[in-house]
Amino acid sequence: MNYYSHNIGDFTEVIPRHKLEAVYVLATPNFEFIKIGISRSFKQRISNIQTACPFELTVWQIIRTPIAAEIEMHLHKAMAHCHARGEWFKPSEADLDALADFFAKTNAEVKRVLDALL
Repeated sequence: MNYYSHNIGDFTEVIPRHKLEAVYVLATPNFEFIKIGISRSFKQRISNIQTACPFELTVWQIIRTPIAAEIEMHLHKAMAHCHARGEWFKPSEADLDALADFFAKTNAEVKRVLDALL
């Protein structure tokens, strides 16, 4: 998993980064399970998930992007080998390292394209 490429055409208008849809990874303690999802109302979504989850969740990774659904689908496919249920996965250390790298590089890519628009 390298990163997810973005183009200027992905941004139909210049929107502040904090208002873009979020692709997020939530983690249970010790990263036993992670959840990969998307939301426009990120804080509300996390609150709703936490209410229904018996484990304390932490926000581990987040990307704000205009192509959140594409990235979420890409990540679900890339992590299919450790799928647990729904949007929940049971990752290995190597999976976590790959995800951290993916999020860092994809966030840098989003910033690069947004900077080019300004």
